[in-house]
Amino acid sequence: GMGGHAHGDVASTIAIVELTEAMKRLHGKSPDRVRRGIDHAHRAVRDAAAGRTGFARMGTTLTAVHIDGKRAHIGHVGDSRAYLVRGGKITRLTTDQTMTEIMIEAGLMNEEERAYSPYAHQLAQAIGQVEKRLTVATSTLELRDGDTFILCSDGLTNLVLDREIEEMVRKGGPFEDTCRSLVDLANMRGGDDNSTVVIGSVRGRLPRASANETVASTHHILQAFHVPAMVGAIAG
Repeated sequence: GMGGHAHGDVASTIAIVELTEAMKRLHGKSPDRVRRGIDHAHRAVRDAAAGRTGFARMGTTLTAVHIDGKRAHIGHVGDSRAYLVRGGKITRLTTDQTMTEIMIEAGLMNEEERAYSPYAHQLAQAIGQVEKRLTVATSTLELRDGDTFILCSDGLTNLVLDREIEEMVRKGGPFEDTCRSLVDLANMRGGDDNSTVVIGSVRGRLPRASANETVASTHHILQAFHVPAMVGAIAG
C-alpha cells in the first residue's frame, strides 16, 4: 500500500487478489495479459474506494513478474522495484514512477538533489489513484538458468543499497531467510516505512548466461512510463 495514505493494506490486498484471478481468466500473449491484469487490479481498487468515507485516497504500488516458458514478463506501477541477480550481479529492471525520476530524466534535477527534493516520495501514478487510463510499464526478459528475481517495496530500497541486496542474495541460503535479513536491516536503520520483499529464482531447461552477454541485451522494454505534461507543469 501507499505510505501516508489510509487503507493501503486494503488496496494492496485487493490488487494482488484481483491480478492473480485476472491472470487465470485472461487469454492472449503474456505481456498483454500482465498489462490487462494490472489494469483490472487498478479498476478494482478504484471501485472499492468509490463512495466510501475515508477511502478516497486509497492506493498501492504494484510490481509483478510472470514467468512463461523461457521468458519473464514484468508489469510495473509506482515505486516498488524488480531486480535481477544474474551471474552474481544485480540489475534493476524497473524505473521508479516518481516525480524525482521524471525530473531527472527531463534534466531538471541531478542525482545529488534527489534526496533533498520535496518530490522525493511523490508518486506520478499508483494503482487506484488515476482517473484516466493507467500507464503500465511493461518489459520482457529472456531467462537464463539461475536467474534470481527480487521484488521489493520502497520501504526496503530507501534504506538498503542495491549492492547490499546483491551481497545478501549471493550469500545463498533459503530465500525466506534472505528476505527476513533484508527487512531486519531496513528496520535497524529506522524502518520508517513497511518493507516487503519477495525472492524467487528459475532453474531448468534454460540457456546459461554467456560471459559477453549483458542483461540489457536480454531485457526488452515494451512500454515505458513518460509524463512530459507533468514535467512541463513543474518546470513552469
